[in-house]
Amino acid sequence: MARPRRFVAGGIAALVVAGAVLGAAPTGAAPGGGVGSRYHACDSTRPPNLDDGLPFPVATTDLRAYSGWGTSCRSTVILRGQRLDYYCWVIGDDGVTWSYVSAVDQGVAGWVRDDLLPGGGSVVSCPS
Repeated sequence: MARPRRFVAGGIAALVVAGAVLGAAPTGAAPGGGVGSRYHACDSTRPPNLDDGLPFPVATTDLRAYSGWGTSCRSTVILRGQRLDYYCWVIGDDGVTWSYVSAVDQGVAGWVRDDLLPGGGSVVSCPS
C-alpha cells in the first residue's frame, strides 16, 4: 500500500535526524561520503528510477538542475509548469537532501535540492 509522500518523507527526515543524534550514519551511507555518493561527481551517471510516485508533481517555479548534487556542477533549467519524475534522493556534502528529477515533457534532468521541489522530492534513497 502506497503511503502519502508527506508521511514517508517525514519518516525519512526523522530517521536521518535520529541517526545524527545517535551518531549513526544513515542507512546506505558510503564510507567517507553521503548516501549515494557514487552520483556526487559532476556529469555522473543517471541513478535508477526507483520512485514510482504517480501522478507527477508540477514545478511551481523554474528549477536549476545540476549534473551532480552540488552547485559547482553544470546546470540546466527545468521550467515552471513541467511535470516532474522523481528518481531517488541522496544526502549531499552540504547535509541537505537532493533528488534526481526529470522534466517529463521538457526532456531535461538533474539533481535538485529537495527543499525546492513540490512535495519535498523523492521518498526513495538512491543506492550507494
